[in-house]
Amino acid sequence: VIAFALALQAVFLLASARATTLLVLLVLRALTGAAGGGVFPVTLALFGDRVPIAERQVAISRFLACAIAGQITGGFAAGLLEPILGWRGLMALCGAATLLAGGVIWAQRVPEAARPFSMAGAVAKYRFLLRHPPATRLFRHLGTRRMMRLGAACAATAMLGLAAATAAWGFIAAALLLGLGFFMLHNTLQTGVTEVAPEARASAVALHAFHFFLGQAAGPVLAGWLRDHASLVASMPPHR
Repeated sequence: VIAFALALQAVFLLASARATTLLVLLVLRALTGAAGGGVFPVTLALFGDRVPIAERQVAISRFLACAIAGQITGGFAAGLLEPILGWRGLMALCGAATLLAGGVIWAQRVPEAARPFSMAGAVAKYRFLLRHPPATRLFRHLGTRRMMRLGAACAATAMLGLAAATAAWGFIAAALLLGLGFFMLHNTLQTGVTEVAPEARASAVALHAFHFFLGQAAGPVLAGWLRDHASLVASMPPHR
C-alpha cells in the first residue's frame, strides 16, 4: 500500500510540473495529498503491529522527528533551488525523489498474504470504530496524562505569547514552544490511536488522520472567513 501510494504521489507530482492552469495545478495538488494519505496512516499502523505498546511512543516520536526534519530540510532546500530550477523543476525533483522512495519500499517489502478488498468490510470496520469505546488501559498511564497536560499548557502559553509578542524573537520563541506543545499532544494521541482497536488498527489510524487533516484544511478557510466578516486583525501585521 505504501509503495503504491508513493507511486501515485510521484505521478501526480510529475504531472504538476507540467500543469498549464491554476485549476489543473490545484486538482493535481489535491490528488497528491490524497495519495499521501496512504503513506503516513499505514506507517503508523505498522508501528502498532510491530512495536509493543510500552515502546511505541518512543518509536513513533523518533519517526515523527525524522519526518519533521525532512519537512524542514525540504523547505530550506526548496528556497535554495527554486531560483535555479523554478517551481516546475522543484515539482519534478520531488516527483523523482518520491518515485525513488517508492522503489526502495517495494524492494524491501515483506511478503504478506493477499487479502481481497471488500468495501463492506471497510465500512464495517469504521462502523465498529465509531461504536467501540476507547481502550481504557491507555488512560491508566499517569505519564501519558501528564504528557498531554504539559503539551496543552505549552501550546496555550505559546498562543498567548504569539498574541502578545512585539518583536521577532518573541514570535520565534512562542512558535518553538507551540511546536513543542503540539507534538507532545500529537505524538501521545497517535500512540493511543494505534491501540484503540487492534483488530481495525489501519482503519483507526486512517480515521484519525482524516479528521486531523480535515481540521488543518478547514482552519485557514475559517480564519479567512472570520477575518473578512468579523473584522479580526492580522496576528502578525506588516512592518510599516
